Amino acid sequence: MGKKGDLSAFERGMVVGARRAGLSISETADLLGFSRTTISRVYRQWAEKEKTSSERQFCGRKCLVDARGQRRMGSLVRADRKATVTQIANRYNQGRQKSISERTVRRTLRQMGYSSRRPPVTSMVYLIKWPVTADMAEAKIQEGYITVSGQKLFYREAVPAQNSSKPPVLLLHGIRFSSKTWQDLGTLHKVATAGHRAVAIDLPGLGNSSDAKAPSPLGEPAPPSFIKDVLDTLNMVPAAIISPSLSGMYSLPFVLSNPQNVAAYVPVAPICTDKFKAEDYSRVQFPALIVYGDGDEQLGEVSLLNLKNLSNSQVFCMKGAGHACYLDDPDTWHHRLLEFLDSVK
Repeated sequence: MGKKGDLSAFERGMVVGARRAGLSISETADLLGFSRTTISRVYRQWAEKEKTSSERQFCGRKCLVDARGQRRMGSLVRADRKATVTQIANRYNQGRQKSISERTVRRTLRQMGYSSRRPPVTSMVYLIKWPVTADMAEAKIQEGYITVSGQKLFYREAVPAQNSSKPPVLLLHGIRFSSKTWQDLGTLHKVATAGHRAVAIDLPGLGNSSDAKAPSPLGEPAPPSFIKDVLDTLNMVPAAIISPSLSGMYSLPFVLSNPQNVAAYVPVAPICTDKFKAEDYSRVQFPALIVYGDGDEQLGEVSLLNLKNLSNSQVFCMKGAGHACYLDDPDTWHHRLLEFLDSVK
């Protein structure tokens, strides 16, 4: 993203919304995946002229890895799925006049759809593509659209092979992800195989719901009626709700004002936790599993500070994991998630 002109109006709006919500330039860059220079200039342009469009074309860091370089980097990763970022950088720079840093390698891999682990010593890179095992095949996957407030939202659903009395599970997602993340990771299958109806939606403006308009600006709590309408339309009340990062702006207003419709809550370093008072959290009684990665020094710690006021909550810190901690260690994530859901009556 070397040019500000490459950003859509929606993406520029997200930058402005995040900064107005109180996020720093670095926090906004980490959340949205844009450079700090781009964040700074887009917001300054809006502040000076109260708009996010601009005739200036160039903004942000220079693109150091072109399409050919990305193909080469992808080949290196596929040749050795367990290679560290350091190893990939060294192999990529061999025979090149201008070398690139490990930071550039990590950023490029993230833009290409790879994710990185961050254990204490080194970083492991892997593709977010998980094989469908025999137990996963027991759950049936279907896709479709629902209409909420006159807008179409895409969803993926995994149905248990047998009828179950266990509560259904609604899976939301972060700003750089979609319902497909939960399918590729295997979470949809595993939750359904454990006996829960599992539904993952694409939030407004993202994934296959890109034409839908968000009910509130980025970083501002959405009306509680949004998630309520989603659950009512899907016939999922009461539901366990898994809510990482961006989706906190949708889930928190709902769970805190409609606790009777919540079977359980699994917040994963969500945004907007600071928009509510301690007593708002303490008065609800549904079971909650607060999840964050110990490498998430921003949203992880901020969200924990507020979410720990939930009166019936457990805290699960994923070691060596970052903001999207479920991607860094899927096995640990699935084990603890299913253990928690199994305890929900």
